[in-house]
Amino acid sequence: MEKNIFDIGSGRYTFDSNTLDSFIEEAKNRGCEFDLLDAAGTADVPNQLEIERIFAEVRSLYQEYMQCQRVEPLVRLKCRLEEVSIRFNSHVLAEEVLTINSCLPYELRICYSRKEP
Repeated sequence: MEKNIFDIGSGRYTFDSNTLDSFIEEAKNRGCEFDLLDAAGTADVPNQLEIERIFAEVRSLYQEYMQCQRVEPLVRLKCRLEEVSIRFNSHVLAEEVLTINSCLPYELRICYSRKEP
């Protein structure tokens, strides 16, 4: 038990390239369902250009993390994925945020960039 407690936050994060493919598939499915749902209760549906922009940004943040293996780029990557996940109501990206959280020290698991109380 003690070993597991001390290992929290010391893992190395590895980005699964299938995550963004799953996000794209999820977005396509959401786009098909968008017309059937009330627009007031739904999330945005990303277009192809926006998906490519998000992919490039995430890839850049991940490469920065891999080069220096420091926590700061990983926290920025997590915060960005969290923002996109919330905006597009993406369960795939939410799972990736949880994976990153498991590699972070406890005190860094909260996104400090939010302006919510």
